[in-house]
Amino acid sequence: MKQLTTEELRDIQLQILIEVDKFCRENKLKYSLAYGTLLGAARHGGYIPWDDDIDIMMPREDYDKFIATFSHPYMEVYSSRHQKSYLLPYAKVGDSRTLFDELSSQRFKAGINIDIFPVDNFAHPSPELQKWFEKKSILDKIFDIKIIPFRNSPIDFKLQKSYYYLKYPFLTLRRLRDKIEKTAQFFNSVPSGIVGVLSTPRTSLDCGFPSSILQEFSEIEFEGIPFICVKKVDEYLTYMYGDWRQLPPADKQVTHHLYKAYKKLS
Repeated sequence: MKQLTTEELRDIQLQILIEVDKFCRENKLKYSLAYGTLLGAARHGGYIPWDDDIDIMMPREDYDKFIATFSHPYMEVYSSRHQKSYLLPYAKVGDSRTLFDELSSQRFKAGINIDIFPVDNFAHPSPELQKWFEKKSILDKIFDIKIIPFRNSPIDFKLQKSYYYLKYPFLTLRRLRDKIEKTAQFFNSVPSGIVGVLSTPRTSLDCGFPSSILQEFSEIEFEGIPFICVKKVDEYLTYMYGDWRQLPPADKQVTHHLYKAYKKLS
């Protein structure tokens, strides 16, 4: 296998996004660039200079249709519905001709990929929401502790990890994944003016944004190519990042991902 540079990694991620965009347009599925990808498009015209991944979000209904129907000769959906050994509570689309070796306890071998996040209803502040958040926070904490490999952890984290394995021996990563996915959809049967990406192991009470943001869509260029995004870009990014036009301090301008990327040789 040939190890890839960051530039080569980005080129492959961009090709995946192009194919996902094409499929969504042809099948009338809603999606939007999200998180740092939309921030990068709005502030830099493409990747944030120190970033190395791509995120998109979809309303839950479109997300479910997408992961059930996406088809491509060498790109595939990774999700709990497709692969039992895939342990994350949201989907990815990866290039099967590559290998993405990421620091994680999951043994699933993914190709270079982009993240696909479902958007679910988020209840208005209430005792029920507080109870939901407390449950979700516990699941998130246990998942985060268990997903990080033991051998690469500092001693204090190893002690914490050992404690959680002893306290919750039956909460395997697979069960935690399923519980997080189920918990994320708890409020979907109730109309809500707030939505958010809740199928991640890092949910906070301020991660929601008005559902009206996800009603209108436009286009924005990312690396010179037009992709779909929410029309209210400024409003969305302000909810996510506050003053998103301001660059972070120099010491924060670093990637947070630990990985090695390879291209398989035929």
